[in-house]
Amino acid sequence: MATTPAVHVTRDRFHLAWDPAIPAIETVGSGDLVEFDLLDASGGQLTATSTVEDLGRLDFSRVDQVNGPIAVAGAEPGDTLQIDLLEFEPADWGWTASIPGFGLLADDFADPYLRITRVPKAGDRAEFLPGVRVPVVPFCGEV
Repeated sequence: MATTPAVHVTRDRFHLAWDPAIPAIETVGSGDLVEFDLLDASGGQLTATSTVEDLGRLDFSRVDQVNGPIAVAGAEPGDTLQIDLLEFEPADWGWTASIPGFGLLADDFADPYLRITRVPKAGDRAEFLPGVRVPVVPFCGEV
């Protein structure tokens, strides 16, 4: 396996749909290392200093971006590919929000709410709410 990435996908290389008609943004060989630098689900619209007022300015046409697809040279439709996630480094902050009119519980929560949480290194605990500390166990969301 390569020790340096064959491809580095920057956070500005995304589209906003899951669609097999979208052409690959890169092609790599079997065993090549691919590195991604990704935005959060807001598409970078929320920051570590955002406030609840920023929720009202979210452009929903820019959320939940998709980075890729990446083609593997020689792979054909129907092939099974093994993808190994070798390293994952989350940002040092994250956000949770209740956004009026959006999401599964939109009818139950009319008022907007935004919580910015500082994320310490893996294995430590983050203070999710005052007095509520949860272990930091990074995950990559959806791949």
